[in-house]
Amino acid sequence: MQQSLLWKLSKEGHHDSFLFGTMHVKSQRVFTRLTQLKELILESDLFIAEYNLDNIQFVQHAEDLLIPDGKSLSDLIGEKKFRKIHKIIEKSFKVDLRQFEYYLPLLIVNIIGEAILTKDYHLPLDIFLWNFAKESEKELDGVETYASQQQIMQAIKMKDQLKMVKDISKRPYIYRKNILKMAKWYEEESINLLYKNGKKSLGKYKHILLKKRNFIMADRFEELTLNQKSFMAVGAGHLAGQHGILKLLKDKGWKLKAI
Repeated sequence: MQQSLLWKLSKEGHHDSFLFGTMHVKSQRVFTRLTQLKELILESDLFIAEYNLDNIQFVQHAEDLLIPDGKSLSDLIGEKKFRKIHKIIEKSFKVDLRQFEYYLPLLIVNIIGEAILTKDYHLPLDIFLWNFAKESEKELDGVETYASQQQIMQAIKMKDQLKMVKDISKRPYIYRKNILKMAKWYEEESINLLYKNGKKSLGKYKHILLKKRNFIMADRFEELTLNQKSFMAVGAGHLAGQHGILKLLKDKGWKLKAI
């Protein structure tokens, strides 16, 4: 399969549409196709994200983003261990865990990842494109609901989320190296490498977070493109692989053209 983040998809009985792989960071490194993406969004009638991204922008302190029962990270791992991890994370990534200690550990991992890359734009790429489509008065939709996203997060056991944070503090240089490597692969549009890395990092949760969601996304794409020319933007790790969106859509009879 060709290595590209951007694809044109065609199928008889459906409107020609576009599929793009995003990355949830603010670095210039992921905005290189911005002019082209804006043009294709303007050509389209419907903009599709993984879910309604207005939710993530206006519920930053919602209960479902927090550790249950009002507990904090220090409550779960102990104050002594928390202080040690806090010191390492602050020194390595300039992230003050005290500001986020009530957040789910999975979100903290994402916050640390974002901190490694430069913040050249005021919004991550996926939300930037969503807002552009909204300002351009395009119809907006999501392949999943915000509620289903939260259910997925809740499926990841707390002990496993805590382990992710602990692992970063044990080997911060490894985590930094991996994030920078992913950014490089994204720039190179190496979707196979992004998929393999994501599959490996998700471990026992790869079926829930990757494979199962890919089937949902492919089915929704086919449904939504029946009546409208669409532009769908989802995480780049969902594109490639035996059960990636591109392969699933090809199996459904779609013609794929890398742009």
